[in-house]
This record gives sequence, structure tokens and C-alpha cells, in this order.
Amino acid sequence: MRSIKILIAVFFASALFFSSCVWFVWYSSGISWQKTSLVVHKGWGLSDVSRSISNSNTSYPKWLVKSVVHFMGKSVSLHYGEYRLYDGLSIADLVYNIEHKQGLVMHKVAFIEGKTFSDIKKTLSSNPYLSHNFINKSNDELLSFLNITKKNPEGLFFPDTYKFAWGSDSFDILQQSHLKMQKVLQQEWQSRDDGLMYSDSYQALIVASLIEAETSVDAERPLIAGVILHRLNKGMRLQIDPTVAYGLNQRLSSSLKYSDLKKDTPYNTYVIHGLPPTPINMPGLSSIHAAMHPVFKGYLFYVATGSGGHNFSATFDDHKKEVSKYRAKKHKIESTKIKETLLETKMEKILNVMLDTMSSRLYVHLWQKVGYV
Repeated sequence: MRSIKILIAVFFASALFFSSCVWFVWYSSGISWQKTSLVVHKGWGLSDVSRSISNSNTSYPKWLVKSVVHFMGKSVSLHYGEYRLYDGLSIADLVYNIEHKQGLVMHKVAFIEGKTFSDIKKTLSSNPYLSHNFINKSNDELLSFLNITKKNPEGLFFPDTYKFAWGSDSFDILQQSHLKMQKVLQQEWQSRDDGLMYSDSYQALIVASLIEAETSVDAERPLIAGVILHRLNKGMRLQIDPTVAYGLNQRLSSSLKYSDLKKDTPYNTYVIHGLPPTPINMPGLSSIHAAMHPVFKGYLFYVATGSGGHNFSATFDDHKKEVSKYRAKKHKIESTKIKETLLETKMEKILNVMLDTMSSRLYVHLWQKVGYV
């Protein structure tokens, strides 16, 4: 009878000790982690999560942590994601985060103003923290999934920085970007200046993309919008180089040959009258706002200054003068670069000759010292 009492006492003492250990490890804020985050993959069960948590801790034996998570986390619903780890975070709090999808590491992806839809797809598909179940579909399929009736996705996504949790699908980012563009475009359309020639907000979006392609100087955007609309009102071709490049599936900043300007594409504004059929890039808010609030000063032409920005002209004669100034400045810059390159090459050759000569003299001197010369 005495031995049975001893066994019962040992059992309860062991149970109490085990419970105390479990309680202490579970709620301990003194735990340290060897990583900054813990990834819970889709389809993982409690065994997978407990193993990953135990392997990530540096404070307690792995078997003990694994047992504690198994014992305390039986009724927990697990959600995939990447969860923050930091010293002082208890296992209880970590499991709570996993159950309630809190404490997630948030990643970012940036869509840059002036980039094309092709660039967006490359940006998303190369992001290692996103899932890619849809992004590699054709443009037609993506537009269908997004319930977009336009035939071309260009310009329908807003350039911004988007936050997402690990494992999110790149399609979700596209959807956010499209909804934001719709919201921004609608807001700007509602507050547009009176008397503009646009038949709808999509035409304004096309003009915004042209502005985006032509300048990065915010103060110039309304002036360029005014030039574009002024030329359209006069029935003049827009003659905007990036539209030619877009129609030829080239980078918008590509250097064009004279023969390119004559190629008949729906986007070549040296050939067609009016606007191209779609935007040619992803315009930002500044360009969209400028398209809705153009500044008219009678300008019909502009040319790059060669040092950032443009010079604007109302007449073709004045424009030719500005073009001549630009070409002269460009020629001077290029000539200076060539001279500097030649000078650097010449100095490099002189230095090499001097080094060779010094090396030869040193070589002779050393051999003279040892008596061989």
C-alpha cells in the first residue's frame, strides 16, 4: 500500500513538473530566435509548424519546444504566411499570431511611373515572395480575370508601392493596382477643367501616358499637356518619339532611326493623326493631373534642353532655333566626352610607358647590384 502511494505521489509530482515546464516554455518571454521570421507553408499541419518553431529557437532543447507546441497547440487553426520573430516573443504569442494571421512580415513591390505592362509582369514574376498562379497567363486571360473590357492592359494599373504578405498571389497586386488606377482616374476626371476635348477619361489617360513618356519634370507636365491638346485642336500630328518606339515593341527611351518615323503602326504619331489607340505606359498621378489641367500658352513645340527639361516654342521658326541650340549643346557635350576619353587613353599609354621604363631600369639596377650586369 505504501509503494502505491509513493508511485501516485511520483506520478503527480512528475505531472506537476511537466506542466510547469510546459507552462514556463510556452509563456516564456526570455526565448531567443536564430532567425528573424518563420515561414508557414500552405498545407502545413501542427507537426510541421512545431518542428519549424523548435528548429528556430536557441533557448530550449528542440524536443522540448516541439512537445510544448504539440501539447498546447492541438486546437489551433493554422494560417500560412511569414511571421516575425524577435527576442522576447513567446511561443504562445507566436502560435497566437499564426492562428490569427497577425505579426506578418510585409514585403513591398514597386510599380514605377512610365513603365509598361510588360515591365509590371516582369517585376511581379521575378519577386520570390509572391505566388505566381496567374501572372504568366496571356494578357487577354489576365484582362478577363480582372473583368477588364479593354483589349490592351497598358495604362490600366496605377504606379505605386504595394505591400503584401509572403505567399500572396501576384494577381492580387495587379487587382489592387487596377482598382487604384480606376479610383484615381475617376477622381481626377470629376475635377477636370471645363472645355477639354476628351470624349472620356480613357482619352485623358492616353494623354497622361504621353506626358509621362516625355518629361520627368513636374512643372513641365501641364505645359506638355497644353502642347498635345493644342496640336490636336489644330489637326497637327503629335510626333512624339516614344509612341513610335511603343509601336515597334521597343523600349520607350530607345534611340530611333529616321526610317522608324515612317513605319506605319497604329501608335506612330508621325504617321497617324490624333491619339494612339491606347496608353503607352503607366502614368503617375502628376501626369494624370496635368492631362486634366493643361496649361495653354500658345506653345506647339518643345525640344530637350540637354540638361534636363525642355524649351517651348509657339512657332516653327523659334522651334528650329531651339533645336539648333540643343544640337550644338549636344555636339559640344559629345565632343568633350570624346576628348576626355582620348586624353584618358593617351595618359594611360604614357603612364604605362613610364612604368615599363621604370621597371626596366629597376631590373637592370638590381642585376648590377648582384654582379650580373
